[in-house]
Amino acid sequence: MPDFFLQKALRDGQSFKFMDKAFIFDVDGTLGETIPLAIEAVKTAYGNLGLPVPSDVEIVSHFGPTEDGLFRMMDEKNCDKLYAEYLGAYKLLHDTYAPKPFGGIDGVLKKISSAGMRLGVVTGKSRDSAEITLDKFGLGGYFDDVACGGPTGSVKTRRILELSEKWNLPTKNIYYVGDSPQDILDSRQAGAHPLSAAWSKVADRKALEARAPEMIFGSVAALGEWLDNFIK
Repeated sequence: MPDFFLQKALRDGQSFKFMDKAFIFDVDGTLGETIPLAIEAVKTAYGNLGLPVPSDVEIVSHFGPTEDGLFRMMDEKNCDKLYAEYLGAYKLLHDTYAPKPFGGIDGVLKKISSAGMRLGVVTGKSRDSAEITLDKFGLGGYFDDVACGGPTGSVKTRRILELSEKWNLPTKNIYYVGDSPQDILDSRQAGAHPLSAAWSKVADRKALEARAPEMIFGSVAALGEWLDNFIK
């Protein structure tokens, strides 16, 4: 077991019982209601540059890559300028559209950390926007590692495998919490346990059920209750 985690556990007074387990969280729709924020920031970026503003449907249809990759697909000529405008708008609008994480998320992360389990983030977001959100939510300190997306599409399977190798943990000991059907497929392909967060107002529970994750949680509190039994 890496010395870093042993030292962290000793420093934080953590239990050693679950140090062979880890939880990885998605960001958008899982830690907070940030999808409407991202959509509005994209529209603001186009508007600031005097470009035709895409519809919500068009924007969502390009979700998958990082935001810089999204702009490259939507408007390669202006993608760099759009991304710069997006980041400014994303940070500026954060307090209005996503002022806080989902209620109870802080307690869930604390529960996992206190049990001695490792915590990570695997998100499709760019590192720039992920860091803005984790900072705004005050959650960054919980996570040992933050792994971000790719410019052409989802790389979550690869990122989970990379953290598994870095942590020297088999993926069968990793639980991935995400809000989309693709999260279920990606985590399952990596060999991790797919757990579905269905507490966002834009979550599609039927689509999640169709992918048959190990658990679907309709609220953060439900995940917390499941964790209580998990760490007994």
